[in-house]
Amino acid sequence: MPKYKTVEIVRLDGKRLPVDSVVELSEQDAKDLGDAVVPQSSASGDLQASVQPDERLQAEIRAREQAEARVEAAQSALLELQNQLDAEVRAREETEARAQAEAKARAEAAEKALVGASARAETAEKALADSASAADGKAGKGKTAPLV
Repeated sequence: MPKYKTVEIVRLDGKRLPVDSVVELSEQDAKDLGDAVVPQSSASGDLQASVQPDERLQAEIRAREQAEARVEAAQSALLELQNQLDAEVRAREETEARAQAEAKARAEAAEKALVGASARAETAEKALADSASAADGKAGKGKTAPLV
């Protein structure tokens, strides 16, 4: 089987292979990995030494672009989560404000009912006192003689 060199980090048979690893691959495996591997040349060391930095540079450029894409995706996800959090906070604050307004309205209604009940109780007490004094004033004026 021909030898291939990895130009970016790849997974092969459940193992993670770093950049510049040399592996023997079938043509199908090499095709599946695509641009992540290049054939290992049997050229002289000088030619290979000049090609290797260029390949490494290309791999680093691809890795950087992928990292930048991941950063952008993470920032987008973070922004979306922040927006969701802000919406939840606003919803909870609105719910709390409504609950406080309803509680205040119920308290005011109860206070008004209490004032009304107190006024009716005072009126009833006054009427009772008036009727008791009227009854005291009529005592002894009837056909019966007072007890002496």
